[in-house]
Amino acid sequence: MVIGPTGAGKSTLIGLIAAQFLRYPGAQVFAFDKGYSSFALCNAVGGIHYDIAGDHHDELAFCPLADIGQAPIRMWASEWIEHLLALQQVDVSPQQRKQIHAALERLVESPDRTLTHFVSTVQDEAVRSGLRHYTLEGAMGHLLDAEQDGLQAARFQVFEVEHLMNKGEQNAVPVLLYLFHQIERRLSGQPSLLILEEAWLLLNHPVFSSKIEEWLRVLRKRNCAVVFVSQSLTEVFNSPQRDLLLESCRTKVFLPNPEARSSQTSQLYRKLGLNETQVELVAHAIPKRHYYYVSELGRRLLDLGLGPETLSFIGISGSEEIEQIRKLRHQHGAAWPALWLEQRGLDEAALRWRTLNREYTHAS
Repeated sequence: MVIGPTGAGKSTLIGLIAAQFLRYPGAQVFAFDKGYSSFALCNAVGGIHYDIAGDHHDELAFCPLADIGQAPIRMWASEWIEHLLALQQVDVSPQQRKQIHAALERLVESPDRTLTHFVSTVQDEAVRSGLRHYTLEGAMGHLLDAEQDGLQAARFQVFEVEHLMNKGEQNAVPVLLYLFHQIERRLSGQPSLLILEEAWLLLNHPVFSSKIEEWLRVLRKRNCAVVFVSQSLTEVFNSPQRDLLLESCRTKVFLPNPEARSSQTSQLYRKLGLNETQVELVAHAIPKRHYYYVSELGRRLLDLGLGPETLSFIGISGSEEIEQIRKLRHQHGAAWPALWLEQRGLDEAALRWRTLNREYTHAS
């Protein structure tokens, strides 16, 4: 768990954790980001960055029913469709549930597994009407009613969800549930890292709250670590999953917070196990430099000591910088990091990057 106010250095720490995790053979990282803080790093390491419902991923669309030929996925699809209907104020009856199941069974025999085709197959008009919002006839069809799925496999995947979350739960929940499902399918024992930025947005929603509870209980067995990131101590303590969250997150990192000594805030820190001296350390720590680490292994105020080359790819989230990186990627493809480093006055680092990239390309 990583907790601290905005501007204290969360993005830098999360970026470093994600980058270093790739040292493990076969490792994969999934990050739900808010504000493009992982954009530079993801593209620098050859990952895939999805700007969901944003201005820079117009071609992205999903086909959630594509793999319903497999019985477990058909069961998931039935539950997912019921979530969609609930979001449209449709209370699914036992009879409607049978019709949904029957329509999915029929769809298995069809090469067309779009939501539009599913809706045309269902007999119940209330179900058909409730799902139209998510087909090409409705507002979310451009994301959820594709003929082929746009989600690709990569060792580093970032889902930028700020634009999606701004569309409200009727539109955001179906997409996030689908992405969670696809990530779970990828967890087959290799070292995996799941990063949830602004996790309190999910903790406050009953659907995601239950999903997070499930993750905390089972993902460790699948060799997946979860990083919860929040800017608010209050949100953590108000979560219905607070006790499980605090018990499961044995490693906590507190970011500098000048308000830590205020009576109300200091009480929250103490409930997390910090004493008065440690609260003072958090209050006096330097933002974007210091991090107070707490685990069963010990407690320590850390300075990451990152140099300009690392900081050129980690914690980059300014709109001008992101736009410049986009231009470099468009003009120079995979060679963009070297030019980015040169623009930042790091010529030696740029040369080293080019050399390593040539060696890697040759070896491949």
